[in-house]
Amino acid sequence: MSAKFTPRRNLDRMIATMIVDEVQGFVERTETEAKHNAPGTKAWETARDVFVRRTHQGMDGETLPENLRFKVQAYEWDVEHPGAQAVARNERGGHQHRDAPIAPGVSNYMSGPRDSAASGYVQVVSCRCQLVVDPDGVAKMVGHERAKASGTKVRGVVYAEGKDVIAAEYGDEYPGGWVAEGTHFMRRTVVAMGNRA
Repeated sequence: MSAKFTPRRNLDRMIATMIVDEVQGFVERTETEAKHNAPGTKAWETARDVFVRRTHQGMDGETLPENLRFKVQAYEWDVEHPGAQAVARNERGGHQHRDAPIAPGVSNYMSGPRDSAASGYVQVVSCRCQLVVDPDGVAKMVGHERAKASGTKVRGVVYAEGKDVIAAEYGDEYPGGWVAEGTHFMRRTVVAMGNRA
């Protein structure tokens, strides 16, 4: 004589409800891993006085993931003299960087202040700007949605949301051949958590 098993009605839904806490634990561990893998951010900070050149005034406080480049208006002199290291002077005999004409529609894509490889002499000479690095910058943009049962499925979400977070993940290309490599921090998180499951 064989016994016939009849599953309880809605058993699959009951099981989904029972494992919500376990899934929530996995979501929280995944969020921690993503924060660990996330790149920092860098902020362009000027000296904030009357001597700051015009192109840098607009950069003050601009914040990006560390792997990306700042878009800074270019100077005419630098565009007309690529790679030149001669001093551009005004009629008073001083550096003209503060009042130098800006090249309309042309930008330098700089990793930070004084990046002469990506700009030119007038852009970097006597620059007093600094980079302020926050190693947890992008990690602060990582979060999660609490795991929930819906029917027979349990869903939890880990996300990274904020300015330039997609470019931080995948990288970016800039005019002039400059490339910012992607950090792939979310991809690395998925791989790491998949290996632990």
